[in-house]
Amino acid sequence: MEKKAKKRRWPAALIAVLILLLLYYTLGALLLWGDPSCARVPGRVFDIDAAQLESASIENPYVQINFESEAELSAFAETLNGLRWYAWLPQLVSRGGWEQRLTFSAPGGNESYIFTDNCVRVGDKFYFLVGGGLAAYRQAIYELYQDWRRDKV
Repeated sequence: MEKKAKKRRWPAALIAVLILLLLYYTLGALLLWGDPSCARVPGRVFDIDAAQLESASIENPYVQINFESEAELSAFAETLNGLRWYAWLPQLVSRGGWEQRLTFSAPGGNESYIFTDNCVRVGDKFYFLVGGGLAAYRQAIYELYQDWRRDKV
């Protein structure tokens, strides 16, 4: 009789975990609606109008890549608008320093975001990205940094 009770616990535990995951993602999507720095579509991190961009860049503390032509800015905005998140966490403690940063200027002012391959900080939240995320930008800035280091030595 004990074996039957144990077998029935697994489906109940699985259902409980699925309900918790559903609540997590539902609450995450609802919280996004109140954050003016984020896109208004759940799952999207950015909603950038390429026509409004004046300039954009990616950088680390040593080197910077600037995007200024219309084609470059359009590709930059398309990449950022294509980012999707699967989870987010609030920034609970202050983190010093940064490795890579996205910056863009529009008529409303400049905006700047810290990023890694699979995560971007927007406001006080870290968004974990689906797929490669910003890996191509991170690789480009890394290669430029390597060239810069070779030139310094």
